[in-house]
Amino acid sequence: MFRLTQKEYDALLAELKDLKQRRIENIEAIKVAKSHGDLSENSEYDAAKDEEGKIESAIAVIEAQIKDSVIIDESALSTSTVQTGLFIKIFDKGMNTEDTIQIVAAPLADAFSGKFSDISPLGQCLLGKKVGDVVSLKTPDGTVNEITVLEIFKAKN
Repeated sequence: MFRLTQKEYDALLAELKDLKQRRIENIEAIKVAKSHGDLSENSEYDAAKDEEGKIESAIAVIEAQIKDSVIIDESALSTSTVQTGLFIKIFDKGMNTEDTIQIVAAPLADAFSGKFSDISPLGQCLLGKKVGDVVSLKTPDGTVNEITVLEIFKAKN
């Protein structure tokens, strides 16, 4: 079960709509490529068929995510503890850095943009924590970083 805000859910729906439009365009590309004759040496046809597989796979993934999601009421989220959908300002003692991250459902995770899955090691150790709590996070190389929760807040509109 994926916990999504309405905005996140709507973004998945928009992505699905875009993929379905790309599917229609790709079907046309396959027809055009077929019209060029011999398919055994038709790179245009091969490329269109490869794209078809990628589109169909992406559609299946997003449809499953939508089916397995529950929309959370962002306005009802309490900022007293870390929860999926909230933003957290943290201090990483080992790196001596402050960062603002968001805990999100797994399908929306993107560490490069500061969105960490609620099932990731970082997400798991932060869920339920309060401002001032310190957690220990073991990194893949075996080091243990101390992370302090500095602030918990909702998206700024």
